[in-house]
Amino acid sequence: MIFRFLPIIPLVALGVACSVQTTSPSSGDYVSPAPVDGVPVDGSQIMRVVVDSDQRMSNLVGGEGVGVFVEYDRGGYWRVRWTCDTARSRRACKYDVKLSASAITEVQTEAGAAVDTTGNRFVSFKTSTQFELHGVNFRSPAGDVLTVEVEVDGQKTGAYVFFVQDGKVNGSYEGRLSNPVELVGTDP
Repeated sequence: MIFRFLPIIPLVALGVACSVQTTSPSSGDYVSPAPVDGVPVDGSQIMRVVVDSDQRMSNLVGGEGVGVFVEYDRGGYWRVRWTCDTARSRRACKYDVKLSASAITEVQTEAGAAVDTTGNRFVSFKTSTQFELHGVNFRSPAGDVLTVEVEVDGQKTGAYVFFVQDGKVNGSYEGRLSNPVELVGTDP
C-alpha cells in the first residue's frame, strides 16, 4: 500500500535550516513500513522512502541545525552530509552514521570525516561535529536501496534524517521516520 507524506509541523521546529533547490517536481511516494531482516532499535518496522533524483538541499550551513541530509543522483550516486546546531547550543554533536547498500564504491569524504568500511557494502562514521558539514559521496548500483542508521549523542532516532521528496524536504512528512530507514531514488 502506498501513502503520501502528510504535513504536520514545519522542520524549523526541529532546528533544521535548509531549503530545497529543485529543477522539476517528481512523484516520489512513501511506501508503508515493511518488515525486512532485522528490527529497528525502537521495535518498529523499517520504512522505505523515495528520494527525488538529482535534487539538492541548499542553504545547509554547518553549525546551524542537527541533521543527516541525503541526496541521490541518477546512476547510483549518493551524497550524505551531517551537521550540528553548535551556533545555538554551543556544543558539538557526537554522530554515529551507518550506511549500507548492496555495493558501495568510489567513496569520498567531506570535511575530514574518517570512514570505516566493512567489505564494500557498509560504511560508517563516528564524528564530533560542530561547525563542519561532515559527509560522504559514493556510488552504489543504480536503483539500489540505501539503508541509513543515525545516532546523535547516543540517541537513535529517525527525526534527524532529511531528504527531498516531491520537491520538498521529506515530502512535507513530519512524522518520525524509522531508524534505520531505507531510501531509494525516483529514477535509477
